[in-house]
Amino acid sequence: MKHYNNTKNLLGLVQEELAKRITNFQCSSVMPADLCTKIMEIATHLKISTDKVREAIELAVMNGLSTANAIYKFTLDFLTDLISCDKILSPTACANFVEATKKFKEQTKLIKQAIMDAVEQKITNAKEITKYVANKIIEMAVNFECTDVMPQKQCDLLFKIAGRFHIRTKELIRVLKQAIVDGKSTVKAIYDVTIKALVNEAKNLTCEEMIDPTVCAVLDNFASKLKETKDDVTNAVRTAIAQGMTTIQDIRAYVRNLLVDEKSCYDFFRSHLVCKSIQLGAWIKGVTFDRVINKIKELYANGVTTIKGIRQKLREIFGISTPDRRRKSAIGILATKDEIVDLAMQIVGGIMKFSQKATENIRADIRKLVESGKMRLTNMYSKVKELIQKYNPLSDEFEDEVPSDMKSLSETYKAARKALALAIQRIILIAKRAGMKSEALMKMIKDLLYKEGVKDLNNAMLSAF
Repeated sequence: MKHYNNTKNLLGLVQEELAKRITNFQCSSVMPADLCTKIMEIATHLKISTDKVREAIELAVMNGLSTANAIYKFTLDFLTDLISCDKILSPTACANFVEATKKFKEQTKLIKQAIMDAVEQKITNAKEITKYVANKIIEMAVNFECTDVMPQKQCDLLFKIAGRFHIRTKELIRVLKQAIVDGKSTVKAIYDVTIKALVNEAKNLTCEEMIDPTVCAVLDNFASKLKETKDDVTNAVRTAIAQGMTTIQDIRAYVRNLLVDEKSCYDFFRSHLVCKSIQLGAWIKGVTFDRVINKIKELYANGVTTIKGIRQKLREIFGISTPDRRRKSAIGILATKDEIVDLAMQIVGGIMKFSQKATENIRADIRKLVESGKMRLTNMYSKVKELIQKYNPLSDEFEDEVPSDMKSLSETYKAARKALALAIQRIILIAKRAGMKSEALMKMIKDLLYKEGVKDLNNAMLSAF
C-alpha cells in the first residue's frame, strides 16, 4: 500500500478518485445550460472526450469553486493542458510554433493557450486557427530582438532599408517574427522573406519618397530614352534599395544597369537591319553577338545613349584602327576557340532547332573542326551549312531560313573581297609590263592596296554601327 506524507498530494488523489466514481453528476447542476453546451462544443473541436470534461467540472467543485464563471474558467484551464496541437493543426505548423516559441524565449504552453482562445472565440477552421495562433505568439514575444536570429551587420542593413521605405522599427520586428513563425529557420531564409515583405509594404511609395527627387528626375530622363516609364524607374529604385544599396551613387548606378539589362538589340536601335549588320560585323571580327550586346548595355548604363556615340565606341572596342593591334585592343572580347564554337552554335540555333542529342553532336563536330583548323571565321558559314545538312539532310529550305538581310550583307562582303582580289591581279599585270620591281610592287600592294582596301571594306561593313 502506498503511503503519502504530503497532505496536498493526498488531497489531490482523493479529489481525482472521487471525480472518477461520481456517476450521476450533471454539468447543469453547477452551471447554466448555455455554458455547459459551450464547453462541450469546445471539447469536441479540441478532440477531448466528454469524460475529461466531466472530470474537469467535478474537480472544480471539489476545489471549492461555487460560481459558474469560476467553474467555467477552471474547466477551460484543465482542458487546455490536454490539448494536442497535432490533432488540430498540421504537424508542420505545430513544429514551426514550437521552434518559434523557443527563439522568442516563450513557453510552449503558449501554443495550447492560443488554440484554446481561438476555439473559444468560435474559430474552428484549421487555417484560421493557425493564423490566430501565429499572431498570438508574435504578440506575446515582447522581448525579441533582431540580433536573436541574425548578425548585427544584417540587422543594421534591414533597419536602413526599412528607413528608406518609411517602415517603423516596430513593424520591421513584426515582419521578422512572422518569418520565424512561418517556419524560416536559417539566417538567409529569414532575411530574404523579410526583404520581400518590406518591398511589398513599400509598393505604393514613389521614387521621390525613397530617394532625392533630383536623382529621380535624372533617372526618369535616362529611362525615357529606353522607352521605359516612370513606374519602371520607381520599381528599379525599390529593387536597388532591397538589394542593399544604401548610397545615392550606388542606387543610381544599380537602376541604370537594371533598366538596360533586359534590353535586346532592337530595343536600342529600333532596326532589325542594323542589328543583323552588327551581328555580321561581330562574326567577321570573331566576336560573339551576345558579348557585343552586353557591351552596348554597358555603354548605355554609363551614359552613352546616342547612336553616334555607340557607333564610335564599338569601333574603338573592335580595334579596327591598326591591323597589327586589332585584336590586342579588343578590350577583353578576343575570339578564343571556345568563343568560335559558341558563335558557330549561335548561327546553328538561329537557323534551325535540333534535339538535345543532335545539338550536342553538332557542337562536338564544330569543336573538332575548330581544333583541327578546318573551321575559321572566314569559312564558318559554309561549314555550319554542311553540318546542318548532315544532321537534317531533308532540309531543302536552308537558304530560306537564313535571314535575307544577313545573307545579303554576307554575299556583298564576299563579292567586295573578290573584286578587290581581281583589282590587285590587274595592277600586278600592269606594273610588270611597266617594268616595276617586284619588291616595290609587293610593298605597294601590301601597304596601300590590301591593308587599306580591307580596312575600308571592314569600315563599310561596320558602318551600320
